[in-house]
Amino acid sequence: MLRVSGSLDPTLYPLASALRSLRLKAKLSVRQAAAKARISAAYLSDLERAKRPGASQHVLDALSKVLGVEKSTLRRLNKNQRFSLATMALSDLKRELA
Repeated sequence: MLRVSGSLDPTLYPLASALRSLRLKAKLSVRQAAAKARISAAYLSDLERAKRPGASQHVLDALSKVLGVEKSTLRRLNKNQRFSLATMALSDLKRELA
């Protein structure tokens, strides 16, 4: 996991970075935001720390409502994060096979 100045690199983990930033901007704790989105706090924490590659459309839609952002924004960030992680995994595999 790549970090920039103690936080996740937003170019590789755009969804994780955005979720945390939006939650803090909304002045919500992980527990509060998770409860409003009807997901577990552990799951939201995992998403924010990029411990999961992304989230389902249902979860993204619930979080967009809680965090006051367009559904399409979180969906795009989710897609970009999954692509970044897949690209990194492919690069790692190529290095191992070389």
